[in-house]
Amino acid sequence: EEKRKQRRLAPLDQKLVDAVRDRHGLGGAELLHPRLMYRLFAPFWSDEAGYARIEQFTRYPEVRSDFSQYDRKNSGQASLSLPPDYVAVRFYFSECFPDTPENRAFAQGVVASLAERQPVVLLNPGFSVDEHQDWSGSATNRVQVIANHLSPETNLAVQAAVIRGARAFVGTYGGYSYLAPMCGVPATAFFSRRTFKRHHLYAAERAFEQMRAAALTVVDVSAASLVHSALGAVAAVHS
Repeated sequence: EEKRKQRRLAPLDQKLVDAVRDRHGLGGAELLHPRLMYRLFAPFWSDEAGYARIEQFTRYPEVRSDFSQYDRKNSGQASLSLPPDYVAVRFYFSECFPDTPENRAFAQGVVASLAERQPVVLLNPGFSVDEHQDWSGSATNRVQVIANHLSPETNLAVQAAVIRGARAFVGTYGGYSYLAPMCGVPATAFFSRRTFKRHHLYAAERAFEQMRAAALTVVDVSAASLVHSALGAVAAVHS
């Protein structure tokens, strides 16, 4: 975990900060390092303080993003054209959704089922930027892949813009499933192992409530078929 979280000022951090200060003449600028946030909220994560600890120091604005700054002129890549109505999807493998044949089949089945009802846009970038490995689906007449429109410099911004324009987000439980509600887009996220910290989900749900964001629904893969059957029954009653 130490490698993933900036809980201390590492030599590389200091080197980058010094380079930016020198280049832009910011010798007197103070450094706001992520370690301060981790230290401030540590009592909440360790169950020594309630959510009020976070609420006291945070505000949550809606995430706004569009494609205007990511066209051919600025990125050197072809303009991204999306369907007028679509679902954004990103499945990747993590501790709570490990790379197993069952999870690969599940991701494929979810995308295929969604594509029967409306176009699907897969957010997977096609390159690795962290410890997570992507599940990669194939393009069809109902499934659009945007990997060749993404670069390491712009991939997060473009993916956020795609999510913001979607009807809904579906994928692995994690950061992307948090981003969608903050963009005003409802999200359904799946996991197969409850290895994640429930503090994170609780804090996210409180934040969504405060900012009147869209809903996040978290589903255990083992219960997905039951949920699907129940929703089918409800649809049949109201049809």
